Order: sequence, then structure tokens, then C-alpha cells
Amino acid sequence: MNELNENDWELVNAYHDGELSDVERQAMESRLRFEPALQEALRDVASVSASLGALRPETGPSPSEQVAEAANQNRWPTRWLVGGAVAAAIALAVGLGPQFTSEPSVFDVHTELAGQPFAIDVGGMTPAAAASSKDIPDLAGANLTPVAMRTLEDGNVTHYAGHNGCRLTYYRGLLDLDGEDSMKDAQLATWATADNINHMIIANGMDQGKFDAIADFLRLVTKQQVSEQMMASLEETTANAGRCVG
Repeated sequence: MNELNENDWELVNAYHDGELSDVERQAMESRLRFEPALQEALRDVASVSASLGALRPETGPSPSEQVAEAANQNRWPTRWLVGGAVAAAIALAVGLGPQFTSEPSVFDVHTELAGQPFAIDVGGMTPAAAASSKDIPDLAGANLTPVAMRTLEDGNVTHYAGHNGCRLTYYRGLLDLDGEDSMKDAQLATWATADNINHMIIANGMDQGKFDAIADFLRLVTKQQVSEQMMASLEETTANAGRCVG
């Protein structure tokens, strides 16, 4: 199983305990459909929770337990103690300080997801394509399928995978993209829409003509100006594009 970061473990535990808002729960369920690491983490949390419930039934604490609890007010919540990997992550976070727990950048997320393998149906799109919305634009015309999502503090990230090794990450949110550090050798396009939402796409080693066509297409999609002619142009550019490298 791919290691999850601290925020993902917290989301998995909160989802299991029914503590997410409706929006957060829906976003988590979308990720669970396509991220085996999250699915396995949720199974681990459920298993540990069931085991703890069986070993320690609900009873009132004894006076000695109340004293011990009062003396340990700053302990980590029980929800974090899900296996040795999580305990190690907590210890590492304490040792490293704020830099470990800081919000990952869009480039960090792109690098993480681009390094993970995703299965793409031989016939074309996976069921993830059915989730197309304003947050998850349909890039079927570019032979790209949404395979993973991340929810950041100021927006959402969708990662796409395609044939021939093509990968692309799309960000939509309130993040000031001018303040984002760039990534070496990354293909990058940014724009803003009238609703004060900022947009960014990142790729590596993609045919430049194809990348530019996707950027032009998404600009029109996010501004609700896309046409059948633009979709046909994207499909034609994709058909003539070279293989993705890197």
C-alpha cells in the first residue's frame, strides 16, 4: 500500500467516525472509488476500531483511570493510533515540526500522483469519467481519464492519466498561483475566471501542441464557452500528438 500523508489519515479516520461534512464526505467517497491506498487504510481503521471495541467494551472509567486520564490531557487522540505506520508518522511530525505538517503545494500533489501507477481501460475511459463536473472537467477528447483527487485547503486537485504515459494535474480554487513555486521542467498554464477562481494545469514531457490545446480547451470550459468545434480541434491535436515522455 502506498503511504498516506498525515492529512489523508485524519480524513480516513474522520470519514470512518462520521465526522466529515457532506461536501467533505462526498469528496472522500470520490477518492475512495479510485485510490486503493485509501480503501486499504479505511479497512485498517475499521478493523482496529472493531478490535478495540471487542477488547474494551463501553464502561465507565474507574477512579484510577480518571486520574491517569487527567494527567495525560495532551496525549494524541486514540483515532491516530492505527497501526505502527501511523504512530511513526506522528512521532516524525513532532520531531520535524511545522514543515512536516504544512499544506502540500499543487506541485507536490502532481509529483506524488504522477509517480503512482493507475490502470486505464484498454477501451478508453474508466468509470471515473462519469464523475465529470466543473471540478473534474471531461478530457476524454485528449484521451485523459480522471484517476485521483485531492482536496487542499484552498481548492481541489484532479489528476488525469492516459495512454502512452501521459499525466496531467488540474487545480481549481482560491490559491494565489503567482505565489506558487514552479517545478523544474514542468509544463504549466494558469488562468482565472470571472468568479475569482484560479486554475492551473501541470504536465511533464507531454507533446507541447497537445498541452497547449488542452489549456485552450479548459480555459473555454471553465468560462462556459466551449464549442463542438473546439472539442473537435482538441481530438485532432491529440490524435496527431507524439508520445508523452518523462
